[in-house]
Amino acid sequence: MRISIIITTLSNRTNYTLESLCGLRKYLNYELIIIRNIYNASRARNLGVAKATSDIIAILDDDLKFNIKDFIFLLSKLKKGKCVWSSGTQIMYRSDFISVGGFNERVFKVYQEDMEFLERLKSKGLKVEFYHEKIKHLGGQFSWNKLFLIRFNTPLVLLEYKPKMLLKVFIEGFLAKHPLRWLLNFAFIFGLFYHMIKLQFSSRNSFGW
Repeated sequence: MRISIIITTLSNRTNYTLESLCGLRKYLNYELIIIRNIYNASRARNLGVAKATSDIIAILDDDLKFNIKDFIFLLSKLKKGKCVWSSGTQIMYRSDFISVGGFNERVFKVYQEDMEFLERLKSKGLKVEFYHEKIKHLGGQFSWNKLFLIRFNTPLVLLEYKPKMLLKVFIEGFLAKHPLRWLLNFAFIFGLFYHMIKLQFSSRNSFGW
């Protein structure tokens, strides 16, 4: 088996993931593709897949910790028409990735691109199996920027797959007892109009998949 391992990073902090991959070549033939400093996370991942030359791809965040046996376990669960999903990790056949259109580059910068991709996989009939306990994601530190971007990009997922939930999610945000709920509601409303326009006038990705 040969796979293409794709790591995307903005801060060049690939050490954690690369350290976890040490020793993998004893068990597996793979090519390593690192995509740096592309500020749209979806486009960075799509570019990595476009460069990949193997039938199987593993898309990894840059801040993961895992042991080799667990990674090989995830690979053993892969079949055609299935995506194996762990924390900060998606493993699937490259042809399946392309058939569903890759990651959605309409997502603004980062956050929620994985949720949009997950919803699309399910809508296209691909099976997704979760093994979150196999890989530890060291990211996830709280920041207002992260919270704002999550709220800003949430409407894209809802517009495409769960439009009936738009009002419910907005009202829940309005009623939330959060000191910055007005800012977060602004992010949601601004994101709603932004993504309505993007859906009308832009393509999902830059590669024609």
